[in-house]
Amino acid sequence: MTKQNCPVSLHGVTERAFDQIGGFDEVLTVLAARKRGALYDMIDPDRDPTKAAKLTYADARALTRAGATALAEDLARLCGMQLVPLGGDGAPVPVELMTRTSALMTETGEAVSTVAAAIADGRLEGREIKDIRTQVQDVIEAGYRLLTDLEKGG
Repeated sequence: MTKQNCPVSLHGVTERAFDQIGGFDEVLTVLAARKRGALYDMIDPDRDPTKAAKLTYADARALTRAGATALAEDLARLCGMQLVPLGGDGAPVPVELMTRTSALMTETGEAVSTVAAAIADGRLEGREIKDIRTQVQDVIEAGYRLLTDLEKGG
């Protein structure tokens, strides 16, 4: 379509979902019971809301199964949440991997905080350098533990 939909509007989210699975022809295949005009109505922001086609929950599920994540992402965003993808094979990411990643991020944050505090006055002193080295070493160790787990397959 030539109209530009707002990406977070109902029409914009629906249009993004259609694009995610390959456009109208693919959507027509997934939603076999729908007519082309009804699909256009779903993404047309100028359509009279009382006459607009409605997307049923069954339609939304069918589109999601076909690879359209935009609808679920929008609902998660409206709830103040964010979807987290599963591992590459569809299996949940192992808890150990999440724990190692969290530890690495924590250590990195602490190191950045230590550096920022140390350079706030525009100079580095011996104790500050020692603290920074300790923090950077902690980051390296956390990163090594994460890499080791990844090499073992998670």
